[in-house]
Amino acid sequence: MLFATQPCQVGVFLAYISSKGQSLLDRRLYLPSSWTKVRQRRKKAHIPSKVRFATKTRLAKGILYSAIKAGIHPAWFVADEVYSRDAA
Repeated sequence: MLFATQPCQVGVFLAYISSKGQSLLDRRLYLPSSWTKVRQRRKKAHIPSKVRFATKTRLAKGILYSAIKAGIHPAWFVADEVYSRDAA
């Protein structure tokens, strides 16, 4: 079926890679604003009331800030091109 809506999840992830190995450090589930605005949808999907809409860029920034606060200081950081188009 072309153009059919399929169930899926979109996440933002932080991975750490070094010469000693690699690991996923953090992840945040992206929820479209339509999911955070409709109470019935939130209830059915078990989305906590404290969860608010955030762009993928804002989620990525939150993950990066949390990592730095935890003492992880990467030499460099790479992100998908979509993050460079968001002023957040």
